[in-house]
Amino acid sequence: MRLVPRPTLARAATFGGAACLLLAACASVLGVDKHYEVAAPDAGDDARVATTTGILCALDAAPCQAGTQECCMGSDNALSCASTALSDPCPGGTDIRCDDPSDCPNGVCCITLDTGKDLLGAQCETACPTGQTELCSPSSATCPNGQRCQAIAVQPDPPIHDPWFYSCQ
Repeated sequence: MRLVPRPTLARAATFGGAACLLLAACASVLGVDKHYEVAAPDAGDDARVATTTGILCALDAAPCQAGTQECCMGSDNALSCASTALSDPCPGGTDIRCDDPSDCPNGVCCITLDTGKDLLGAQCETACPTGQTELCSPSSATCPNGQRCQAIAVQPDPPIHDPWFYSCQ
């Protein structure tokens, strides 16, 4: 499920020759209230995650290169790729070193969430320790005991990528 902006007015405003249709996309610029409706997920949502190599990070940006980069989620939820060669690639933020097993050639990708589903980090391990969840890829998952690789809820809400992480459930 994802939220999509709904038009609030059907006319255009002009700012220095540039037109901006008064939709939720430019509502913050125009000071117009935002309205959201729940929309059915489109086929591209799962397909983008399932076919992406590397670590999903900033929207509309290239994924981070697993092994040499990680996705850094700053305290303001801003996302950027950071070099893993640094001693602390994401100071004061959340380290996302993997988002599916393909990022971990010698192990599994484990995510840590707090009780409120806030993302505390994701990293490669030989096996996920207690309190962490092993991630899967919806395009190549082999889940045990009849489970399926499904999206998991992760904060912030609304999520930065929806869906972003998957686990066998």
